[in-house]
Amino acid sequence: MNTSAHAQLKADLRRRLRQARKNLPKNERFRAEKRINHQLYRLIKRGKKMAVYEAMGSELSLHDFVQKARQRGAKPYFPLIERKKLRLWFTPCTKLSEKCGRQKQTWRQTPKIRAHRLHTIIVPLLGIDQQGFRLGQGGGYYDATLFQAARSHLPRIIGAGFSCQKVDTLPTEPHDQALRSFVSEHGWQKFSP
Repeated sequence: MNTSAHAQLKADLRRRLRQARKNLPKNERFRAEKRINHQLYRLIKRGKKMAVYEAMGSELSLHDFVQKARQRGAKPYFPLIERKKLRLWFTPCTKLSEKCGRQKQTWRQTPKIRAHRLHTIIVPLLGIDQQGFRLGQGGGYYDATLFQAARSHLPRIIGAGFSCQKVDTLPTEPHDQALRSFVSEHGWQKFSP
């Protein structure tokens, strides 16, 4: 498949999967989010650094999970984008509604770490296939970050989303990293390395 056809296939998949996520009935979505957040609780360990994300648009909200992690003494971190760079930094947030990438602190004042210093990363996704490959928004931030983190064999990478985001196969690139597991409202799915 040529580069243009590959890019078009990914764009079509993104559009279709984004629409499937948006089309979830409100009450079904609410129950699914509660179930997924509850299933993620088993990842919480006191003192452990866990990267999460703040939901945008129709993404799965991790609000309940983050609150529970804080209550149990875990340390949630949010992604921080450095201008003109693909690899993410992660910064602790004191409030869930805080937009970490838009904090009023200057870049140098913002405490930040790289992915390999985290214990767990929960990644957002538009789609995930049966081999554990994810389809993101297309910015490449998580791809570059996960590629670098794979070299250290840390952290544990987990995808979280709704079951409507699962597909049989996704088009992949040589740098794509398969996730270890995915959690949806139907439970955990593990992937072979």
